[in-house]
Amino acid sequence: ENPGIAVLQDARVLIAGGENSGGVTNTFEIFNPIANTFSLGTGVLSSPRKSQASAVLQDGRVLIVGGSDGTHALASSDIYDPSTGMISAGPALSAPRQGASATTALDGKVLVAGGNNGSEDLATAEVFDPATGIFSPAPSSLAAGRSGHLAFLLPNNNSILIVGGSSNGVAQSSSELYY
Repeated sequence: ENPGIAVLQDARVLIAGGENSGGVTNTFEIFNPIANTFSLGTGVLSSPRKSQASAVLQDGRVLIVGGSDGTHALASSDIYDPSTGMISAGPALSAPRQGASATTALDGKVLVAGGNNGSEDLATAEVFDPATGIFSPAPSSLAAGRSGHLAFLLPNNNSILIVGGSSNGVAQSSSELYY
């Protein structure tokens, strides 16, 4: 329940973390749709995590950010490299975020927007730059705090459409464009 899922460039699917009857997990597996098989990944996430966000980077690696360990919102990240099959700890976010979105923009940077820090929904956003390997504050915030939303890169203009989710427990039917 609530794993991080990302479709890799070769059509395989990364399934990271989540929750099962034993609690929140720190394992990951790869689904191969051609062979219709699952295989357990090598290594483990830096923390058990569920409700995290994932984004495929332009070089094919996958950034897995935030989430919850079942008790606390997380500020940690992991990076999966499909060329080696290994996962490693990534840089820390400036704030814990569960239920955030992570969207790779046309320039290759990843916008991590909103989420909940364990006590409130956030309107802030952060940007991961794969060239430097660090997160920095985004130049602007969302119109309102939001978690559990969806985010989509719009083709050809580098805008990100952010829709739905909730704001402090109230379901949102609104959307906004983030540039």
